[in-house]
Amino acid sequence: MLLLLSDIALPNGMTGIALASQAKEVKPSLRVLLTSGFSEGTGLGMPGAVPPEFPLLPKPYRLATLAETVHAALNRSRDP
Repeated sequence: MLLLLSDIALPNGMTGIALASQAKEVKPSLRVLLTSGFSEGTGLGMPGAVPPEFPLLPKPYRLATLAETVHAALNRSRDP
């Protein structure tokens, strides 16, 4: 089982959401966890919130919260 953990803000005009979407096209079983210091994942020129299929871990977070969230992401049912 693979997990992609990415910040939403990435260099060179790509977002973590775009990265996750492209990675899931190549590997549909890939689990994704996004993180952001922006409120609700907004503020990067993106309309609205992160798609519901990509869980969002807001920053700052504690190591225990990261561990719990990674565990939950890895154990989520596969997306239909």
